[in-house]
Amino acid sequence: MHTRHAFTLIELLVVISIIALLVAILLPALRTARETALAIQCASQQRQLFLMTQLYSDDNNDTIMRANYGTLPPASGTIDWMERLQMLDYLPSPDIARQMRACPARQTLAPPGDYSLNWGTSRGSGIDSTDKRPEWWRKRSDYPNAAEILFFADINPDLTNPLNTIWIDNYILRIHERHNASFNGAFLDGHVIAEKKPLPNTVWGDPLP
Repeated sequence: MHTRHAFTLIELLVVISIIALLVAILLPALRTARETALAIQCASQQRQLFLMTQLYSDDNNDTIMRANYGTLPPASGTIDWMERLQMLDYLPSPDIARQMRACPARQTLAPPGDYSLNWGTSRGSGIDSTDKRPEWWRKRSDYPNAAEILFFADINPDLTNPLNTIWIDNYILRIHERHNASFNGAFLDGHVIAEKKPLPNTVWGDPLP
């Protein structure tokens, strides 16, 4: 007949200590892995948004999207670039539009959204229901160095919103490094990359006239 060996108090304390040590070792790694996964999801979402802006440009004589479209019917307030994408059916439904406006790393969407355009490429906020280009609106062909020009990036929605652009004189405050101390940025050629502040002055494109 076999007798069952009971753990002594010391053995139980040793096991508990080992478990606690393993948890302390693994939790930061799991947290980092989760943050990395959310950053990758955000980058993928930014690529999808970029593709939608390219469809817009294809349909509007190569014109780059602007941050602010003024007031356009049927809306009663000022329209930002992602709302304009939804109005023109590049974003197929309100639910998808809300999802695309929110960075996956944020638990809730703080209206009106988590991404903002570069002022240098946005060029103006005039009202034009056809979205055809006045001379001072930017085209993609204006940027032969598109891979070097930031188009839009993660922002801190507590400090700014998609109606307000990011620019050389405000991006330190407005861009939000929420992905492992970095932010995701989409460039005019379509690539999305994690960046850290400060940024070189060349990413903003030509100075405004």
